[in-house]
Amino acid sequence: MVAEETVNQILEEFGKSINLSDVRLNKDKTCILCVDEDKNVQVTYNEAQEVLDFFASVGQVSESEKRCCNYLLKSNSEWALTKGAALAKGNGSSEVILEYRLPLLNLTKELFERTFEQFIGLVTVWKMYLLELEQGNVPKVFAVFQKN
Repeated sequence: MVAEETVNQILEEFGKSINLSDVRLNKDKTCILCVDEDKNVQVTYNEAQEVLDFFASVGQVSESEKRCCNYLLKSNSEWALTKGAALAKGNGSSEVILEYRLPLLNLTKELFERTFEQFIGLVTVWKMYLLELEQGNVPKVFAVFQKN
């Protein structure tokens, strides 16, 4: 319970720094932060693992689902591409989710802000990569996979 209070305190401080009031976890231990019309970040407190999970949709896969998913799966093994985040696609869903885990150990507002900004950057990049794949193009960063 102390960790949840700490998370709420940091979320409230973060909210105040961006002129939002009452930014805190709901009863499901989740907070949705809307960055702009196409970027919403779900922050979830995972009590069992003492981490904050950041989730955001980066797009949909359709026609080229198998090819896209192949690149996304390979990308999860390349830290330089994902910066420690992971990509996933749910069964029966075409939505691709980017997820990042932030341990609560030594969590501060500054660390939360830095992580949030980096995550938003990753969401933007992966939206672009997925769009390129959906258009039939292979982003240059995936050249590393062409050799395998």
